[in-house]
Amino acid sequence: MTRNFSGIATAAALALSATGAIAATAQIDLSDPANGLTDIYSATFDGGLVPCSGSSPSYCSFFGGDAPAGRQIVLNPNPSGVANTVPGGIAGAGAGSFLNLTPSGNTVQLTGGTIAAATVSLTISGATAVSPSGVAGFVLDPGLQTATLNADGQAEFLVNMAPGIAADFSTFSSIVLAGDCTGPLCALIPILSLDMNKYRLFVDYDPTFTSFTADFIGQTSNNSLVFATLNSAVVPLPAADWLLLTALGGGLVASRRLKRAA
Repeated sequence: MTRNFSGIATAAALALSATGAIAATAQIDLSDPANGLTDIYSATFDGGLVPCSGSSPSYCSFFGGDAPAGRQIVLNPNPSGVANTVPGGIAGAGAGSFLNLTPSGNTVQLTGGTIAAATVSLTISGATAVSPSGVAGFVLDPGLQTATLNADGQAEFLVNMAPGIAADFSTFSSIVLAGDCTGPLCALIPILSLDMNKYRLFVDYDPTFTSFTADFIGQTSNNSLVFATLNSAVVPLPAADWLLLTALGGGLVASRRLKRAA
């Protein structure tokens, strides 16, 4: 069922864009247990991508295939959580977990962002344990990206900067210190890289455009995939904006409630 609120969404996005709500820096919710790194598919350890099929997600062709079932890299905890800190091993990275997102008319503009994992350990092939002393995370390229805002209040960014880096992941040798790794694969730490050339960011705004849920998938040069959940914190609106959105969005709220109940 479509939510059919394109006119309301456009008006609301314009109003919020003009007043700065959810604009520029949209903080990722530090308290949301769904947030953080959720999965790493390794083309090295898990085998090649599976060809897209009729049951594949719409973005499968963008990544050149589906990730096969099973993982040789296990995250703990999962999700990792997010933190208000500086990811290690990325030159010039700022502190925090945020996306620079601005709804504007029927589009959404993205100008980078930073995601810092609260804490995460890796088990590789069941025999190598990596518990970084440093903070793992990634930083999106700050260049302007624009996605269409659909009638359901959703925007999908498909960013391909290959062979350049679209999302710079922490350098493992800078966050994994002496004693942080045990097992036969520790010698690989200096050459491991999760820098991403492509990524998909899917953003779904709430009816008032003061928060969103978001899913991220990034792809490395060897086709490995990094998955993360990036739900925002609620951005408080000034009273005048709430009055405007109440006038615009009464039907929208009712429509979304029906959607959730369907």
